[in-house]
Amino acid sequence: MEAVMEQLANFVTYITDSNVWGRILIAAVVVLVVAVLCHLAIKAIQRLLALESVSLSQTSIVVNIVRIVVWGVAICFIADVCFDVNMTAVIAALGVGGIAISLGFQNTLSNLFGGVQVTLTHVIKPGDNIQVGTNQGVVEDINWSYTTIHNLNNETVIIPNSVMANNAVKHLPPVDHVTVPIVV
Repeated sequence: MEAVMEQLANFVTYITDSNVWGRILIAAVVVLVVAVLCHLAIKAIQRLLALESVSLSQTSIVVNIVRIVVWGVAICFIADVCFDVNMTAVIAALGVGGIAISLGFQNTLSNLFGGVQVTLTHVIKPGDNIQVGTNQGVVEDINWSYTTIHNLNNETVIIPNSVMANNAVKHLPPVDHVTVPIVV
C-alpha cells in the first residue's frame, strides 16, 4: 500500500509541475496551428486541382494523403519536442509493426495502391464505358479500394482496384453510340 501511495504522490508531483502544463500548452498551440495550416493547404490543393480539371476521386485521394502526412508529422513533432519521446525508437518500432500489418492487410493495401494507380494515371474516369474481365459497364465512381460500374442489366458491379490495376481494361464506345458493321 505504501508503494502505491508513493507512486500516486510521484504522479501528482509530475502533473502539478509547471513544466508539464507548459508542454501541454505548447502541444495544444501546435495542434491548433497545424489544424489551421492543414485546412488552408487542403483548400489550396482543392482549388489547384479544380483548375486542372482533376476528377473528384483523384482530389479526395490527394487531399487524404496530404492530411495523413501533415498530421503524422505534427504528432511526431509534438511527441518529440513537447514530451521528449525518442522518435528514432518509435519509427523503428513502427517499421517493424508496419511489416506485420502490411502482411495482414495485403489485399487491402493492394486495392489502395491500385486505386491510387488507376486514378493518377487517368486510365479510366467516371462516365467511361469499360470492360474488365467479364464485367462491362459505365464507370460511376473510383475510390480508394474499388471502382463501381453500372452495367446494361441495371446492376451495380463493384470491382476491386487491385483487379483494375492488374488486368486489361478495355475501353468501349459510349453507351449512347451504336456500332453497325457494314460489309461491302
